Amino acid sequence: MTLFVSTLAFFLFLLLGKVLLFINEAFYILVLLYVLYLFLLKFFIKKGNCSAIQVYDYFYVGFFVLLCIFFLYNRQEVFSLVSVAYLYMSSFISMMLYIDTLRFKSLF
Repeated sequence: MTLFVSTLAFFLFLLLGKVLLFINEAFYILVLLYVLYLFLLKFFIKKGNCSAIQVYDYFYVGFFVLLCIFFLYNRQEVFSLVSVAYLYMSSFISMMLYIDTLRFKSLF
């Protein structure tokens, strides 16, 4: 359920970015990459600590954004620094929904 909510949040951020003209339609394929990345990320999250944001979270999101940039570059899609910054912001908020739920669920 948490994976679905986080993916839905990421998709809604992409829709908002399209409405505000920060990104183009090519970014919608990143939702599939996002789901795969979250599924693999589950094995790297340390469970049972009380801190909401750790330093590793920035690296998880940064690696995802670099992976997206590499993917879009190989598809020869047009993107700018603004679209990359918006992608980082939207993936950070969506990924924090998922990561924090995994961390705090293990405390109960």
